[in-house]
Amino acid sequence: NTKWRALAREILFIIAEHGLSKAILSYLHGKGCIALCLDNMRRSSVFKPLDIVEMLLSIIAFLQRSSCFSQILLDDFKLNQGYQFLIDFLLKVDKELEKNGAEENNVLENVFQRTISMTVSLCNTGFSQTQTLLSCTDQKQKHVLIAKWQLQEFRVPHISAKETGKRNSKEHQKRKTKEPRSDNALLCCRILEAIMDIYRMDHANYFILESLNTLCLFAEKIHLKPEMIQSSFFELVEFIAVQLNFVPRKELIALSVILKSNHVMETSVRCTRTLVHLLRINNGFIDVYREVGILEVFVTCMKRYKEYLCIRSDAMVSEMREDHGKGLVTPSTSNNAESLGRLVLEGLGMLLCGSSTNTAIFKNCGGNKCIFEMMKYDHFSPEMLKIVKELISSVGGEDDMLNMLKNMNLNEEWEKNKKPIRKERITISYRMSQGKSSLEGLL
Repeated sequence: NTKWRALAREILFIIAEHGLSKAILSYLHGKGCIALCLDNMRRSSVFKPLDIVEMLLSIIAFLQRSSCFSQILLDDFKLNQGYQFLIDFLLKVDKELEKNGAEENNVLENVFQRTISMTVSLCNTGFSQTQTLLSCTDQKQKHVLIAKWQLQEFRVPHISAKETGKRNSKEHQKRKTKEPRSDNALLCCRILEAIMDIYRMDHANYFILESLNTLCLFAEKIHLKPEMIQSSFFELVEFIAVQLNFVPRKELIALSVILKSNHVMETSVRCTRTLVHLLRINNGFIDVYREVGILEVFVTCMKRYKEYLCIRSDAMVSEMREDHGKGLVTPSTSNNAESLGRLVLEGLGMLLCGSSTNTAIFKNCGGNKCIFEMMKYDHFSPEMLKIVKELISSVGGEDDMLNMLKNMNLNEEWEKNKKPIRKERITISYRMSQGKSSLEGLL
C-alpha cells in the first residue's frame, strides 16, 4: 500500500501542476473521489498517524490548487465531514500521547505540528463572503456604535495580500472546537499559536472571523487549562487590543465573566493583570470598561479582597497572641489573593482618575464604603490611597471625607480598648501613623 499511496500522490501533484481544468474537477466531483479518500482514512485501522498526515497533505495540497479554478472539491471536503475528520484525528492523537513512551510521543508531536500547519494553510483556501465589522441598517445608529467601541484613529484594515486573507471560515470554525475539548497542553498551545499566526498573517483576518467568537468559546474553560495555555490566551486578547488598536468587546466581556466567577485564583490574577495592562497602555479603555461592566466586577473583587483582609487580620492577631509568650511575630506572606487585590485596586485607581461618571458608579456599587472599611485592617497601600484621593476630590467628596475620618477615629478607639500586647500595638500604631501621614499628604 505504501508504494500505491506514493504513486497516487505523485499523480495528484502532476494533475495539480499541469492538468487542472473545470472538466477534470467536475469528473472528480462526479466520481466522489474526495468522499472516497476520507472514507478510506476513516475505515482503515492499519495506517499510522504519519501515514494519515501524508495523505491529508496530498489531499489538501490538491484542494488548494483546485480552488483557483473551482470550489467544488472544497465543498465536497466540507460535505463529507472532512473538517470533522481533522478534529477527530487530532483528538485521537491526543489520547495516544497519554499512553505511549517518550520516543513515540516525539513522533506524535511532529504529527501535531504538521497537521496544524496544514490546517492553517487550509484557512487561505477557497472563497467566502465576509461581513462588515458593524453591520447595521440604520446609519445613525451605526455611527453611534462605531464611536462607542472604537479607539482613536482606528481603521478596519484591508486585506494586504490575496494569499494572507482568511477565506475558509468553515475550517477555522471547526478548528476552534478542538481547543475546549482537549486537555493536552501541547495541542491547545499549538492551536492558539495557529490562531495568532492567522491574526498576524493579515490584520483583517480577525475582523473576518470576529463573528465566530473563537476566544469567547475558549474563555469558558480557560480556568481548567494549564498556566502555559492561559498565558497564550491572554496574550491573544492583548494582541487584538494593542496591535489592531481595536476594542475586543466580546473578549472583554468574557474576561469579566472569568473574573466574576473566580473559579481559580491564579486565573483571576492573570486575567486582572491583562485588564490592568490594557489600561496602562491606552486610557481609552477607562470608558470601555465602564460600558462592558468590568468596573462593577472590579468593585466586587475589591469586596472579596476586604473579606480576605478581615480573615488575615484575625489570623494575625491570633498568631500574635499565641506567640506573645515566645517573643515571636509571624510575618504576613504575600499570595495570590494579595496580588489580585492590589491589581484590582490599581485598576480601580486608573478607572476613577479624572472620570466623574466612573466615580459615581463606584459609589453606587458601595465601593467607597468598602474602601473605608478596609482602613480597619490597617491597609494603606498606595493603590488604595489613590482611590481615596479620587473620592475626596470628586463631587460630593465632603461626605467621603467625613466617613474616612469617622472610620479612622473608630480605629483609634478600638486600639485603645484592646488588650495590651506590646508588639501588636507597636506594629498597628506604626501602620496607622504611616496611613495618616499619607492621607495628610493627599489632603
